Amino acid sequence: MRVCAVNASPFNSSPFFSRDGILRDRIREQLVLAFVPALYIPAYINSIVCRPRGPTKDHCVDTLDRMPTTQRLFTENVIPQLVAWRKAGVGCALVTLVAVEGSSPRRLGSQMAVNAHGEHLGMISSGCAEAAIVAEAVAAIAAHATRTVRYGAGSPYIDVVLPCGSGIDVHFDATIATAELELLASDIAARRGPSYSIAMGTGREPYVRCYEPVPRIVIAGRGINVDFAARFAHDLEWDVVVTSPDEAALARLAPMARVFHLTAPSDFDASIIDRNTAVVLVFHDHDWEPAVLAKCSSAPAFYIGALGSRRTHVQRCALLASMGCEDAYIRRIHSPIGLDIGAKNPAELGLAIIAEILSAMHQRA
Repeated sequence: MRVCAVNASPFNSSPFFSRDGILRDRIREQLVLAFVPALYIPAYINSIVCRPRGPTKDHCVDTLDRMPTTQRLFTENVIPQLVAWRKAGVGCALVTLVAVEGSSPRRLGSQMAVNAHGEHLGMISSGCAEAAIVAEAVAAIAAHATRTVRYGAGSPYIDVVLPCGSGIDVHFDATIATAELELLASDIAARRGPSYSIAMGTGREPYVRCYEPVPRIVIAGRGINVDFAARFAHDLEWDVVVTSPDEAALARLAPMARVFHLTAPSDFDASIIDRNTAVVLVFHDHDWEPAVLAKCSSAPAFYIGALGSRRTHVQRCALLASMGCEDAYIRRIHSPIGLDIGAKNPAELGLAIIAEILSAMHQRA
């Protein structure tokens, strides 16, 4: 509708309005005053809200919402995405949180991947400064440069304020070699614990970002409790391994876990357990548990838990002792399993199990 086309209004041909030109003009005036704001103000507001805010390779876009559609909304490991962009011929930068003054919702070493189009993955400040960080990364890519920028307290960018009152130093590396990214990705996938060193300038020690292997969870058991523990662990990006005699559960969980069918307790493979592994046993019948737990006794898992009541666990401990397991190992077994949150269904139990593992992992760190 074009408001300026008043003469085309049906009011012009109305007998009532044609008899009184003054009344007709007054009504026209009131209609224009009433409808012009309704027609134009939303468009004006929309033009402000949607105004482009950051440069890209070809044009301006709102970089805050442009994320790779093939990836999770969030990931700790952004290196594979950088490799994929480089292979596709898209310029990109690795962004790293290298210093924090005060508190921070994200740990030192948190990273983002940003490409020349403003697409990004990962998080540095939990959303407070991401738009500015993405814009800076796009500029670094265009200049093929590395730089370190302060945000928050002590920053020259007074329009980027961190609500916690802290200051963070963020390093932008648009020059990292594709071969180095590929090697990092390979070593991370192989759980070799690689590192990435960042020069911090004259007189300052380099910042070294170490890539610890992602937590691995080995779930042995049967029934729906296996599903929920595995699903929560998968959402946390853990390496999920499920071993079970329950073929239906293995079929359900195959899209998100490595699955192994057990025909007997002796089939359990403890060699996949390393120092970054949590072992969870959720058998409802306890005939399988002792043999599986005994096979884990020499493994370096940081957490071992087993389903059952306190009375059941007392019996379990006595049986393991009779099988030759050392007291130090038996005392490491968490049971009843999971944080005490009053869990009363499989989903709540799965959440309690993962929460207890997270607590053990962070206490160890």
